[in-house]
Amino acid sequence: MPTSVYIRALRQAAGELGLSDAALGQVQTPEHVWQSTVNLTKDTGAVEVLPAFRVQHNSARGPYKGGVRFHPQVNLDEVTELATLMTLKCALVDIPFGGAKGGVQVDPKLLTEAELERLARGYVQTFFNQIGPTVDIPAPDVNTTAQIMAWMADEYGQLAGLPTPAAFTGKPVEQGGSLGRDIATSLGAKYVIDALRNRLSHASPITVAIQGSGNAGSGLARLLSQDANYRVVALSDSQTSVYHPAGLAVDSVLGHKRATGSLAGWSEATALPSSAIIDLDVDMLVLAALENAITAENVTSVKARSVVEVANGPIDDVADQALHSRGVVVVPDILANAGGVVVSYFEWLQNTTQARWSEAQVVAQLAQVMGAATQAVSDLLDQPEIGSMRNATYRLALDRLARAMRLI
Repeated sequence: MPTSVYIRALRQAAGELGLSDAALGQVQTPEHVWQSTVNLTKDTGAVEVLPAFRVQHNSARGPYKGGVRFHPQVNLDEVTELATLMTLKCALVDIPFGGAKGGVQVDPKLLTEAELERLARGYVQTFFNQIGPTVDIPAPDVNTTAQIMAWMADEYGQLAGLPTPAAFTGKPVEQGGSLGRDIATSLGAKYVIDALRNRLSHASPITVAIQGSGNAGSGLARLLSQDANYRVVALSDSQTSVYHPAGLAVDSVLGHKRATGSLAGWSEATALPSSAIIDLDVDMLVLAALENAITAENVTSVKARSVVEVANGPIDDVADQALHSRGVVVVPDILANAGGVVVSYFEWLQNTTQARWSEAQVVAQLAQVMGAATQAVSDLLDQPEIGSMRNATYRLALDRLARAMRLI
């Protein structure tokens, strides 16, 4: 996560809101930082001791909420920063949660399914006293799935002595998950893009290149390709990019990826290196893959007129400032990818009230929440001193958080 982007944006917003350095320090300091280990028994009987983390950043607006990631490079600094950004994201879209984040330093690709289940249950055993449906509600993140959330929820219920589905979100629908959760991030991003389309000043149809064909990237590609206002001309994964200026047959491309595991070999478009998608001359570049996708090293090759951060932290600070100076509109991650946590909130509501919403209800409520957040950001952008969409999102989020903390 590029710390400097987050720090600069937060400091700028704090200065404009009149927050003192001491008040900003309160905002940035997590309420609880938990470091421990998970003892993972391998199928061979050997035991690996894995570093594990849970950071609970701020509860002024409600219980802690945030994902659990399994990744070899998980560390305390990363988890702390992501917990802070989750607090700001929840404030921005005005849902009653604070931010948290957790993780285990492990390569899940090296684990069998049985080992993965033991790891998931071990994480809950380690942090059982710190989490719960009214305290801290974990969710999926990098390399954690609905099945992993189901194992975690089951373990929590066994330790608590009764089923407690509201302790975790992102579960399978059959085990208390919400309809619409699988498309929440991409659908939320589509609502934001639609709401900002006039402000982005692109001619219709808007040409779009999407870096990343995981759940969020592929879902957004499918949604945009079904809308005549957009033309998806490029899509990438870690191995290759496929490009067709007249527009990709998105369903066919994604079908090929499902069948082969890669975009490589799809013959109905021009194949390019994976990194080349950053360089394409398009109206809109969607970053839905990795952190630090655009940096000081490659920002000069970006030709897109707007960039949408569906991934967390895909633009470093130098690049962000360079894009702004060139008039490139950047839609920040705390707005563009907030659909996931919004529908996690809906899942939690359903679990706590023992209700079941239809997918139509979920979609309608998501549209309302994302529409209200985007309109609030647009209203701020109408003030000439705001300058950038990143500043507008951070200023709105920080204002709501600081008021809840009684700092304003």
